[in-house]
Amino acid sequence: MSLTATGRVEPFLAAYARRARCVHDAVREAGVLLDAFEAVGIPALPLKGVDLLGRAYGGAMGLRHISDIDLLVREESLGGIARILAGGGYEPFANGNPSFRSARGGHCIDLSTELAVALEPEAVWRRAVRRPIAGRMRAVMHPEDALIHLVAYQTLHRGCLDRRFAQDVAVLLRSEAGNIDWTRVLEEIRALRLALPFHHGLSYARQQGGADVPDGVLTALRDAAGAGWFATIYRKVVCERSARMPKLGILLRIAFRPGPGAKAVELWRTIVPSGPFLAYRYGRRGAPGLLFARLLRPVVLACRGAALLPAWVRHLSGAPRAKG
Repeated sequence: MSLTATGRVEPFLAAYARRARCVHDAVREAGVLLDAFEAVGIPALPLKGVDLLGRAYGGAMGLRHISDIDLLVREESLGGIARILAGGGYEPFANGNPSFRSARGGHCIDLSTELAVALEPEAVWRRAVRRPIAGRMRAVMHPEDALIHLVAYQTLHRGCLDRRFAQDVAVLLRSEAGNIDWTRVLEEIRALRLALPFHHGLSYARQQGGADVPDGVLTALRDAAGAGWFATIYRKVVCERSARMPKLGILLRIAFRPGPGAKAVELWRTIVPSGPFLAYRYGRRGAPGLLFARLLRPVVLACRGAALLPAWVRHLSGAPRAKG
């Protein structure tokens, strides 16, 4: 290799090495925590980065960045988890989910008790399988549930499409090709009434990441999604944007709940979340503190919505996502 070529390659190798070191630290940290939870009988399923790195990327540390350590846990386990994390030097901090970080640095521990879509939590726990995660075989979501969660998280919670998402879907389908029943996946998507976001998400993953999504699946999703003003708006704000629209996920999660009753419940939970959510988000201040947080939250959300309105207008009137 010539000196010129070497000079061009070295920055990429250095960036790969930096990412690999960071990801190695995150995976090791996740393994330590999962071992500590298991030792006292607390179940936890790794999500997103830690899960995908082990089961889909083959443990290659430099291929995917990990920003947080995301874990699915049961709500009744939060107290025990908090004690374990406190004993390890972690402190809670305000975030969308119960979250912790260490004073020594490291990655954020993000705990979820529910998933991005209305997958029945106990069914997810029952269907869990074992895959190589953080150095040994551990419980993770069934491949079909993992795929549904991955696409729903991106197309509803984040409300945008990007190359990393397309790559994640592609490697997950490649690694779990024989373990995904597309008929069942389609039935689940239809039952959740999410054909529209899944059609766009899986189409994007195939176009941009080479994901092996069958033609028949995309055709079925397209037919179920239909057309109309809502489909047009969704395509414009999610699929044709070059940047993520702030807080769009809140509206999408409400809009895609099936039926007025479910939409009202999701809206109420957003405005007035549960006591455990507030306790872990704002700290355990006791009943007066939590009551104050409940009363203040609608005001805070309204103020944030007003502040974001100019950004939304810019996004809606801006240039569409570049093709390619």
